[in-house]
Amino acid sequence: MQKGPSLPLVLLAFGVFPILSFSWSVHRAGYGLPQRSAALTSLARQQALPGFSGWLVKQQWTALPNPAETAFARRNENLISPEHPAATRVIWRQETPLTWADFRGNPEPHTGVDALSSCGLTCDPELSRNGELRFDVMAFFSPTDSWVDEPDASGQLLKHEQGHFDIGEIYARKMRRRLARTSFERNRLNQQISAIYDQTFNEFKSAQEAYDEVTEHSTHPEAQKEWNRWIADELKRYEAYRSRTVRARLLP
Repeated sequence: MQKGPSLPLVLLAFGVFPILSFSWSVHRAGYGLPQRSAALTSLARQQALPGFSGWLVKQQWTALPNPAETAFARRNENLISPEHPAATRVIWRQETPLTWADFRGNPEPHTGVDALSSCGLTCDPELSRNGELRFDVMAFFSPTDSWVDEPDASGQLLKHEQGHFDIGEIYARKMRRRLARTSFERNRLNQQISAIYDQTFNEFKSAQEAYDEVTEHSTHPEAQKEWNRWIADELKRYEAYRSRTVRARLLP
């Protein structure tokens, strides 16, 4: 009797590094600068081995060290630990702006500010078996680390607060652009990724500080209007990098 073809067994183990991200918390007396592609398998194979397709997709990519693990990140007091529940983060989406319900933290007394907003950037790099790089870059807001003093929860303050989050998305898009346009070298891969992350994060932090300083925490109406225009223009300028995932090729 003729035997049917046997299915080769593929065993592949990857070391997965912890995925870390960190935020830069914005303190202010009111507010806060201007589908992964699944591996294709035949229907017969999917029927013969339920779950095989999902297994293959997971094994096709391996996580790389996250740039938030660098010494630069560890020096920042606002590091978000790996056990920080992802569910407590709000990912930036243009169609869902912040509401005061997103500020779930307890107000901190004697700070001299009306609200605190915690927002930041994440960059999760992965490498495929054929040498392709993929980066998931996101701007996020942490509700449990953000708060508002209820009597000061005005619409003006919330709009300014949204500006902080929008600035995060601007720099997430800038980071995606830099990553997508970089020629990565295998022996310098981690250093190159970390350099891009650190550069963009420093710019993000400086922008946040300038935003508060120039607008005087939204109490300078004309300055706030200028910043609103700058934010809208920058989001449009980097519209091509709105998608959270970008890809790059690793040089041989």
